[in-house]
Amino acid sequence: MQESDSELEKALVELKTLQSMIDNIEQHLKGLRTQCAPNDEFTQKEIRVTEGKLVLYVSKQIIIKNKFTTEDNVHDFPNTQQWLACVGLPQTTIKALMQEDENLTIYSLLELSESDINTLLHKYKATSEDARRLNLALCNLKIATERELQGGKQHFWRQ
Repeated sequence: MQESDSELEKALVELKTLQSMIDNIEQHLKGLRTQCAPNDEFTQKEIRVTEGKLVLYVSKQIIIKNKFTTEDNVHDFPNTQQWLACVGLPQTTIKALMQEDENLTIYSLLELSESDINTLLHKYKATSEDARRLNLALCNLKIATERELQGGKQHFWRQ
């Protein structure tokens, strides 16, 4: 039992470290999207690189959490509301989604088809661009998680 407790402690430290990194990425993305020229090639490249890091860190959280599904301590990881904000969905859409379904998680979003995501977001007056971004982010998250599970270090992101 002690080994399992030790593994859980180690996992919690890793989850919290990843969460701190995700928090920093969220702030960086906000700055890039609001304080830099959004159509500038350099800004766009930096946003893509930063989003790639975000996807990688969230996929690592998913993998760690899946090892401890019965533990309440890991319940808050990854943070769905923060993920949606980092993807770039409007706050009004995020609030509506979270109020509609208290149990909305990244996991449940990953289970939805592209068409289901489009329908869900359309219900809350999100734009087709918002739906495209979320579908792309979820696709990249699936790819990153699968590659991470296979021990792969190469990450290729769809744009």
